[in-house]
Amino acid sequence: MINSYTHQIFLRCSKEIMETIYSNAYKCEVTLNKKHKKLFNDYGIRLGTQEISRYAFDDSSLDLVSTIIEKIANKTCDSSNVKKLIKELPKKEIHYTYDKEVIDKFKSI
Repeated sequence: MINSYTHQIFLRCSKEIMETIYSNAYKCEVTLNKKHKKLFNDYGIRLGTQEISRYAFDDSSLDLVSTIIEKIANKTCDSSNVKKLIKELPKKEIHYTYDKEVIDKFKSI
């Protein structure tokens, strides 16, 4: 893995593992991108992290995201099990940098 100072995490892997992760992610309704670039030593997976920030996931939620990624990297991925794990993630409620009262004022405009 490459450290990133952006809203992305890059996972370097072989072409075979990249294809496995991408295929299983699609089956499990996990959003990510496969990349074929020199940055990845040819192959890799890109995970966007903007949603994680937006939903204010805590450490336990990130541990669960990590477990999900580990499971979809397995050729014998059990998609029903992964979908159950996804349902254990916190509700996707957007958190803003403003207090709720300020946000509500904008909604009433």
